[in-house]
Amino acid sequence: MILYYGSALILGVLFILAPILNGRNALALGTFKASFFNYLSATLTALICLMLFSNLEYFKQLPTIPPHYFLGGVIGCFVILLLNYFTTKIKAFYIVILPFMGQMTLGIILDYMFIGNFEIKSILGLSIICFGLYLQSEKKEVKLITSEDKPTI
Repeated sequence: MILYYGSALILGVLFILAPILNGRNALALGTFKASFFNYLSATLTALICLMLFSNLEYFKQLPTIPPHYFLGGVIGCFVILLLNYFTTKIKAFYIVILPFMGQMTLGIILDYMFIGNFEIKSILGLSIICFGLYLQSEKKEVKLITSEDKPTI
């Protein structure tokens, strides 16, 4: 049980740190180079984990996998390019929450299209996040009280 909670904590921290580091890399290296190094490091990490924690039979099965199964990597690369480009232009809060909302929305759509499963809990969770995003983005006007505004007694 500790392994699960520890992994969730580490992934939560990485979920917050990754966009910040990607944004800094995009400023230093440029959008395309930062995205390339991001995907290169992710691919190498995935291959190392695959070799360490799984059977090597998976490598033999790669040619039999339909090519459209790899579209997630292409779409993910495009998303990282966009995130690196927009990181310097929007608030960090949105950099963290928008990919999460996109993943949830696409997950709901894909579940319905391919599995025929429609979870109302997922729609409710996405609605709560959208409402929180709306509340966060509203301009809040703060009026300072000066000595002239105070009522006299």
